[in-house]
Amino acid sequence: MTTSPAHIKAQHRIVSLLEDHYDIVIVEHSMPTPNPKYVYLGEEFTIKPYDLDVYAFSIKYNCLCKYTTLGVEIDGKVGHKTSKHQTIRDAQRTDSLEKQYPYLTMKRFDTKDLVGRGYVNPKTKKRHPILTDAEILAELGVFCTHV
Repeated sequence: MTTSPAHIKAQHRIVSLLEDHYDIVIVEHSMPTPNPKYVYLGEEFTIKPYDLDVYAFSIKYNCLCKYTTLGVEIDGKVGHKTSKHQTIRDAQRTDSLEKQYPYLTMKRFDTKDLVGRGYVNPKTKKRHPILTDAEILAELGVFCTHV
């Protein structure tokens, strides 16, 4: 699956924010989960892996973070609401991940909220505002002020 430059930039923005608060931060981390549509590989069915855009765990010493393990999904559209099917599929994936890994907390962001839109709205003549670092950290449950 190809990844757009804006998506990569959004991933790296999240990583740069979380690196100060978590010991381990991984981009494109594979998490095997049960899937209603099994993948058949030769002789047996397997569980399909789900790739998290950013995965962080192991809170640094003296950091105040709400979640011990965090998975971040970065969508190209707000909530992946391109179609009803995608919205339902994303909700099922999130539920499946949180059931399989009870310590994991999933958060979703729109790419445009992290790195902005590439165009000016023709009606308002304004760009879509991006979230500040403080707003992103608050959404991710990071309440440290040591940085």
